[in-house]
Amino acid sequence: KILVLNHHRYGPDLDVLKVHPEVHLIALPFQYQAFINSFSLNRTVKEGSNRIFEKGDFDTKPSSYLYQFLPAFVKKNRIKCIISCAFHYKADRSWQDASRRSHVPFITLQKEMNIDEANVVSATKMFRKFQSFQGTKIFVNTHNGKKVLVKAGVCNAKDIIVTGHLKIDSLYLKVKERSERKTKKQVVFFSFLPSTVAGWVSAQKVEGSYERYSRYKGFRELFEQVHGAMAEIAVKNPDIVVVIKCKWLGKMEEMVSDAILTESRLNVNGIHNLII
Repeated sequence: KILVLNHHRYGPDLDVLKVHPEVHLIALPFQYQAFINSFSLNRTVKEGSNRIFEKGDFDTKPSSYLYQFLPAFVKKNRIKCIISCAFHYKADRSWQDASRRSHVPFITLQKEMNIDEANVVSATKMFRKFQSFQGTKIFVNTHNGKKVLVKAGVCNAKDIIVTGHLKIDSLYLKVKERSERKTKKQVVFFSFLPSTVAGWVSAQKVEGSYERYSRYKGFRELFEQVHGAMAEIAVKNPDIVVVIKCKWLGKMEEMVSDAILTESRLNVNGIHNLII
């Protein structure tokens, strides 16, 4: 039995794990985790703070309640280990510490670690900003990912295991089993934001939509040109399904539609083979 934290963030990986005959996943809803974490808020968040504990937007130390709750919960439910999908989540820090004290392995299936040689230096610099990992093991997708975490001082090399992508195994098997006649013509484009990552981090605090990116003129023009081109490809090739994959829906989906309208004068609702 495995206790799963943040289960809503890495569903495809969990889908692979749960079909294993010897694995039984128990998902702890994030609201419950946040509620348990809130017992320590009186020590770590000043009165009047605008931080929201339901979103894990706080830096907390384990409460005495968590030290007592976790061993009891683990024993009652026969939990063998705890897993999450990122070592740096603030809401998980106290659980890493409490699990270590309770002698329960805490394993992180680190997501978004597709590091290549070109961004090892920048990724290392970014990860140095986070506190070190207090759990048991971190599983990463690639050897470059391991290199980055070690250089950044996140944890020792012996505590990082390179596993590859869990969800890619199942995807590969599905594709292998699919016959040629079932294959459809489809193009998938993974979208991006009209700014640098740092620019988005500061911009996301500003209310509004696409207009908030006007200061990133070059990035914005690139965003419009690329997404406009994808829409034009869809129009010129009605037998091909064109998918623009956004990292987030909502505002980002609206931004893509606005960019296409600005660049190509096309309304996405009128393009039957374009999916955003």
